[in-house]
Amino acid sequence: MLSEKDYEKIAKEALRNYSIICKDLLYLGKSDNVTFRVNTSDGNLKYLIKIHISTGSSKTKDVIESELIWLEALARDTNLIIPNPVRNLEGGLITEISIINNEEKLNVTLHNWVNGEVLGRQPTSHETTSLALLMAALHKHSIQWNIPENFKTPITIRIIYSHHLAN
Repeated sequence: MLSEKDYEKIAKEALRNYSIICKDLLYLGKSDNVTFRVNTSDGNLKYLIKIHISTGSSKTKDVIESELIWLEALARDTNLIIPNPVRNLEGGLITEISIINNEEKLNVTLHNWVNGEVLGRQPTSHETTSLALLMAALHKHSIQWNIPENFKTPITIRIIYSHHLAN
């Protein structure tokens, strides 16, 4: 099992593949991903780096890349504020980094930072309305967007999408 310091080394190794200069990393947590906020010397310019550690068919490299392609489309086609993915120096959405002392590779992604906070309370009616508008915008985009040919999604999303198309 890797430690927080191991994940920090992996994140720093991955950042060498991007055209940003990292001042420091702030560990945010671990769930399906290990995440760090990337602070730069420009205090206004921050990023989110994700080390994808979840296993299974829902988090394969193809599925992760497809999610990032949709995020790019949302950033391009809507006015939504989203954690837009940052492409690496080779133009890829995913950077593969070898695990320390292991042949296994981890998928690492970089995103523009979006400020936010956990509410820790019931949302106000205005916040609920904003969330509903966000969901409507995502729904509208998903209906109108021309899905790329090699787009991969987890089975649950495909079932929902197929059901939507049938109605």
